[in-house]
Amino acid sequence: MNNLLTDDTKAILLLCGVFGNDRQINPLTQTQYNRLARWLNSERMRPNDLLEQENIDTAATGAEIDAEQLRGLLGRGVQLGFAVEEWQRNGIWVIGRSDRDYPERYKRHLKTQSPPLIFGIGNRALLHGGGLAVVGSRDADDADGAFFTRKTARSCVHGGMPVIFGGAGDIDG
Repeated sequence: MNNLLTDDTKAILLLCGVFGNDRQINPLTQTQYNRLARWLNSERMRPNDLLEQENIDTAATGAEIDAEQLRGLLGRGVQLGFAVEEWQRNGIWVIGRSDRDYPERYKRHLKTQSPPLIFGIGNRALLHGGGLAVVGSRDADDADGAFFTRKTARSCVHGGMPVIFGGAGDIDG
């Protein structure tokens, strides 16, 4: 699998991503992005078609999204470049929902709730198999909750099952 970003993923990152401390323009919400994706699909277009200025106003009208917001989001190429450079330096990869290696089962099970972007570290191919997701409370009982979580995660790893966590700390970590 390739760690280079496709043009579709670059466009989705521009539309939905947050880069550093720049909060001047709100990224698209999941609902807005889904509306835009449906419109693009109906027009036989792809997210990367929005990188061409002449498509932005038509897409904004078709998806009922503010054209200024779309132009502002898609004009953040420099910020995206710096963010991607830092992610790659730290071993972080990104897959967009329109990428060939985006897990098909996410789309099948989650439908419109499948995330437009998936960020990760490690072997991307593991996304296509199963695994155990660890999601927990920030107020977990250290004696029992953390012990059980560590024991379960170790058993999974020793058995060859991927362990997926959100990285939020406490039980997740």
